[in-house]
Amino acid sequence: MRAYTCRDFLALAWHGLNGNRMISRAAGLQLFALMLILTQDQEQSMIMVSTCCLVLNENGELWLMRRTAACRDEHERWGTCSGRLEEGWAADANMRRELLEELNVTPEKLEFIGYRDVFRMIGAGDPHYVSLDFLARVRSEDVTIMEPEKHDQGEWFRLDSLPAPLHSDMLVWLAKYRQYLSAHDQTYVQRKFDHGWEGSHDGG
Repeated sequence: MRAYTCRDFLALAWHGLNGNRMISRAAGLQLFALMLILTQDQEQSMIMVSTCCLVLNENGELWLMRRTAACRDEHERWGTCSGRLEEGWAADANMRRELLEELNVTPEKLEFIGYRDVFRMIGAGDPHYVSLDFLARVRSEDVTIMEPEKHDQGEWFRLDSLPAPLHSDMLVWLAKYRQYLSAHDQTYVQRKFDHGWEGSHDGG
């Protein structure tokens, strides 16, 4: 009988994330996050898993918040909603919890769109995050900043008029996922939420 390795399970998760029929995307996402946690050396590694979300309203505008000095880093920079994947939480449920905690909102639509390697430069213990990325559709009037000590401003922005300075991670976000967003075509945004983001489940 063959002994299956962590690499085998990661390969299976990859099939799920890319829409192959060996395993569902939802199962692939959960398996991928689990294997990342299980394969890291807790004493030697600072690899962590987080969930991050681009939040769009009915007009295709992007919600961003300005970080205060109470945040760990990137002070006075504009960023989005995110949080570490907590033990025992599925990735999509973790993202929904973060949206509720930070914005007091339950998304009308929540779609997994991909993952990224994130290397943060914050001192001697610079962590490496694997970010599981989502896109959420909400109504503008439903959003409220719930942690004003961490975010002193929050606004809706068109993609062609984003504020400055942006969180360094946002530059990576926009480079990778801009093709799935449109500040100019509300119909496109609605269609994508209605029918899914086929072809977007990649890591490159």
